[in-house]
Amino acid sequence: MSLSERLDTMAGAEPLDAAAVSPALAQVTVLDSFEAARAPWLNLEARAVQTPYQRYDWMAAMHANGLDHGRLVIAVLGPVEEPIAILPLVIAWRRGVRQARLVGSDYGNSDWLVFDPQAVGRLSLPVLQNFLAEIARQAGGIDIVRFSQLPAQWHGVANPLLAFRHQPAPNNLYVVEIGAVPRPFIDHGITSKLRANLRRGRARLEEQFGPVSVRRIVDAEALSPVHAAFLAQRGERFAQMGIENLFATPGMVGFFRSLCESAMGQDRPAFMAHALYAGDEILATSFGAAAGNHYSQYINSTSAGPASKYSLMGILMVDMLDDLIASGITGFDMGTGDFAYKADWSKPETVFDSAVAVSALGRAALPVLDLMVGTKRAIKQNPRLWALARRAQKLRYDFLGRLKR
Repeated sequence: MSLSERLDTMAGAEPLDAAAVSPALAQVTVLDSFEAARAPWLNLEARAVQTPYQRYDWMAAMHANGLDHGRLVIAVLGPVEEPIAILPLVIAWRRGVRQARLVGSDYGNSDWLVFDPQAVGRLSLPVLQNFLAEIARQAGGIDIVRFSQLPAQWHGVANPLLAFRHQPAPNNLYVVEIGAVPRPFIDHGITSKLRANLRRGRARLEEQFGPVSVRRIVDAEALSPVHAAFLAQRGERFAQMGIENLFATPGMVGFFRSLCESAMGQDRPAFMAHALYAGDEILATSFGAAAGNHYSQYINSTSAGPASKYSLMGILMVDMLDDLIASGITGFDMGTGDFAYKADWSKPETVFDSAVAVSALGRAALPVLDLMVGTKRAIKQNPRLWALARRAQKLRYDFLGRLKR
């Protein structure tokens, strides 16, 4: 199939001008391993726009720990020695069609195309359509390429992937700029009411449990008890919600430990752990991903014991944000998911899901996928419907638990 025919097929509408795709932007190389992609990816990463969930270290650790199932395809746009963009995908059969998704998309907070910001104006719809069509051809067939939770922009750079058809994702992303906030953050970055509450809680913790401190975990010996506390605290919280503890699976345990340990000692680590201590007891934890000057709080946990009434996560966060700002972090997000406490620290931004058909079967499946995303967002953005869904989830979890006993 010619370039113009591929563009016309994907557009599903008026023919597109193949001349709009320059030779450099039509050059696509497909690699089949992270090792093969390492050099060009790190070359691009040094100047790229990307969220923390497209960083090479993050995605390589995801794949190495078996968290993605399917055929790995790492597509390089432009010369391999000086890439313009990189799209790391896994291809698998889902719901009767061959779907390609970003590596780690099921586990991250935002999808994004890794690209050189100098090329953003050249990453037009015809260029991106040809990119996906050529990936599908070299990979032996794809029906749909799906992107989840796409931000409209990242630190002022527009998202070229939103040239494709898209709709609001079920959850919002909670983001804030922190680079200009003076330290200590507790005095300048939050409301006076929250500040008073956190200071009062910290004082009570010190009275009852001993000296309070927040530490970044910088060695493997300290990581073990923090990770163990996280798994126990998160597991208890998930059980209350009626959710299986994903983070206790072998793949996620291996991912956390390998990525944390490999990142230790780096100026800009891909993954960081912080913990709130009162005396020798670990009362709260926070694990976050980073890329460039942005930090994304990936997951946290708090004790469910007597100390839980003292805003443990807030006490951890004010000191953690001081540490991040001191290290040069200017952008901060609390991930996706609409929880009331996030509004104290950040602002919700709409992110988008996109499904791009690259075959006739894919085009036939698009209405079903669109309906699924729209229905999920309608439920999650309606407090009453979401409460009912959570209740049903908890009943199912309890029922399955009784069957196992």
